[in-house]
Amino acid sequence: MPRPAAADNGSGPTGGRRFETSAADHAEAAIARNVIAVRVVQWGCGSAVDNVALVVSELVANAIMHAGRAALIVVSCSDDDRHILIEVHDRAAALPRIREGRDGPGGLGLRIVDELSEQWGASATGTGKSVWAIVPT
Repeated sequence: MPRPAAADNGSGPTGGRRFETSAADHAEAAIARNVIAVRVVQWGCGSAVDNVALVVSELVANAIMHAGRAALIVVSCSDDDRHILIEVHDRAAALPRIREGRDGPGGLGLRIVDELSEQWGASATGTGKSVWAIVPT
């Protein structure tokens, strides 16, 4: 599934409602999640804040676990306030997939992302990958 067009910082489809941050570990991920939640509410998309926070948590946890490095997190709100686009960029090349069955702990993150998102997917980049999800408001 192709990734949606990237959000911009001002005059384009998101009207400037775009936020970038990063997280190198789980403590920074928690801070990023909280800052993103505040931004989503400020944008007037507060009805989606819990789902956005959970999707951000799952995607960033996967990036930290599998890439072992900092993840760039980009969150934007559509002009019509109906969708939040979450993108997590990391330096690992392997694209994520939902695991079949459960062999042990973990493995539920992408199932949660799939349930809370209208769409999600991943794309290879020149430096790793981008995993994205569109959460309805």
